[in-house]
Amino acid sequence: MIDDLIAQRWKPALIASLTLIWALGPIGFTQQNSYTSYLDLEYANINSTSLKLDLYVPNAGGPFPVVVWVHGGGWQTGDKSDPTPAIREVNRGYAVVSINYRLQVLHPAPLDPNLVFPVQIKDCKAAVRWLRANASRYNLDPNRIGAWGESAGGHLSSLLGTSGGVTDLEDMSEGNASFSSRVASVVDWYGPTDFLQEDAQTAPECGPVCHNCAISGESYLIGCAIQTCPVLTERANPINYVTADDAAFLIMHGTADCEVPAGQSQLLYNALQGAGLDATINFVQGAGHGGPEFADPALLAQVDTFLDRTLGGGLPSSTPTPTASPIQLLLDPSGPAIDQVAALSSPLFLRDPFPVVNDVDLFNLGLYKNTRVMIFLSNLQLAHGETSSAVVVNLIDNSKQSYDIVAEDVRSVSNGAFTQVIFRLPDNLPAGTCIIKVKAHGQVTNAGTLRIQ
Repeated sequence: MIDDLIAQRWKPALIASLTLIWALGPIGFTQQNSYTSYLDLEYANINSTSLKLDLYVPNAGGPFPVVVWVHGGGWQTGDKSDPTPAIREVNRGYAVVSINYRLQVLHPAPLDPNLVFPVQIKDCKAAVRWLRANASRYNLDPNRIGAWGESAGGHLSSLLGTSGGVTDLEDMSEGNASFSSRVASVVDWYGPTDFLQEDAQTAPECGPVCHNCAISGESYLIGCAIQTCPVLTERANPINYVTADDAAFLIMHGTADCEVPAGQSQLLYNALQGAGLDATINFVQGAGHGGPEFADPALLAQVDTFLDRTLGGGLPSSTPTPTASPIQLLLDPSGPAIDQVAALSSPLFLRDPFPVVNDVDLFNLGLYKNTRVMIFLSNLQLAHGETSSAVVVNLIDNSKQSYDIVAEDVRSVSNGAFTQVIFRLPDNLPAGTCIIKVKAHGQVTNAGTLRIQ
C-alpha cells in the first residue's frame, strides 16, 4: 500500500515560465483518488541534519484538521514511512502527518550526548510549528491539530499535549518561532510516563525487565541510568507539565503489556482527571505492547469518535481550541457536564458474545452510577427507520434486582461492522458486580460483567 503512495503523477504548472522541475511538482508529490501525498518535506535542519515529515491531504474540501502520527521504537528506532494506523484518517476528512525526529543510538553503541532528551520533543514541536506556518499552502486548519503516537511516540505525543508553552522543551531555532506548538487533542497508545516507577509497576509474570538499567531505552534517552539522575528523568515525564489548559486525551493500554506497564497510563490519567481535563482511558483486556487488539474495529471506532469530537472532523473551525460537543458520545471523566452530571467514567467496550470474566480483571477502574456507557455489538442490526428504543440494556445487580434501560442512542459504526449503543447507568444502582445483557428483537446477548463503584 505504501508503495502506491510514491508513484509520481504530473502536476500542471500554474505559471508558464516555471521550470520543468516545478511543473512536475515537489519531490515526493503523489496524488491518489481521495488524497494527495507530499513525502520528505523538511520541517527543520539541525547542524545539517534534515528533519522530515510526510503529509497526506484529502483532495476535496478543507481546510482540514490535522492528525500528527509520532512513531514508536524506544526513541532509538522507527521511521515516518509507516503511518499505520493513522493513515486511515485521511479518508475521514483529516490531513495525516507522519514525522521523523532525532533518535538516540542503540546499545551496545555508547549513547550520543547530543541526542539525549529533550531533543526528541523539541523536534516534534518544531514539526507542529511548521505545519501551522505552512497551513495555507497545504490546505490545513492550524486551529485543529492533534497528535497520535504509540509507545515512545505515545510518550512524545503526551508531552505535546501537556507541555505547551514550556520553553525548556522547545527550540525556536528549529524554525517558525512565531507559531504555536500546542495540540488540541492526543491519542496516547501505551506510552510510558513516569520512567522512575516502571520497574516497580512491572508484573512479576513479565520476567526480567530493567528500565532502570544503564542500557535501557529510557536511560539512553535521558543520558544516564535513570535512578541515578531523577531530576533529569523527571523532565521527560508528561505528568509534571499537566495544567488545566492542556489537550484532550484518549489513552489506550493493554492490560498484559510487559514492555510498558499499564500503570504508566493510569498515572497520566489520574493527573489529567485531577486537573479537570477531558481525558478518557481504555484498558484493552489481554493486549500486550500493541498487537492485533489495537487493530480491532471497535477500538479504532473509539479513536475516530474522539478525533471527531475534539478536532471536528472535516468541518471548519472558528476557535483556536476545539471544545467538546455538549452531546457526548464518549465517556469523559471530567469534561462538560451531561444533564448536569459532571463526573463521568472511563469507556466500556464489550464484544458480543460477552465473555463472563472476573470484573476486576476486565475493568480495574470500575464505573460510576449515573454515567453514560458506550458498548459495541457485532451482531445487532436495526432496520431502516427503527429507533434506539428498540434496544434495551438489562442490568442485574448483586442483590438480583433487574434494571431495563432503553438505549439513548444506537448507530452503525466501522462501515456497519459494529453497532454502537449508548446508555446511562441508573443512579440507584448499588456498588459491586453487575451482570449486563442487551436485548433487541426478542433476543438477548450472552452475559458480561461490570464493576460499579
